[in-house]
Amino acid sequence: MINLQVGKPLNTKLPIVYRYMDQEFIDLFFKEGKLRISSFMKFRNYPDEVRGDKSEGGGAITGKSDKEGFTFHLMTQVGENGYMLSTSLIHSQ
Repeated sequence: MINLQVGKPLNTKLPIVYRYMDQEFIDLFFKEGKLRISSFMKFRNYPDEVRGDKSEGGGAITGKSDKEGFTFHLMTQVGENGYMLSTSLIHSQ
């Protein structure tokens, strides 16, 4: 918990972040400080829907201007070799 003194006392509770992984990688982190991270490309190739996302790293934006007839569409694909650390705010088996 963080306590800030700003006129009136303000208390905020920081969330607990969970990282799900196999025990061998947890042991490596605590023994050697090695942290397992993965890439967007790797996540796209997982066969299960919980971890796999074929559009991982991709996005789309569509906008329309107040001016008559001006619409734009933007498609992105980023992070082919970018790494990410997946976590959860939900504790679950």
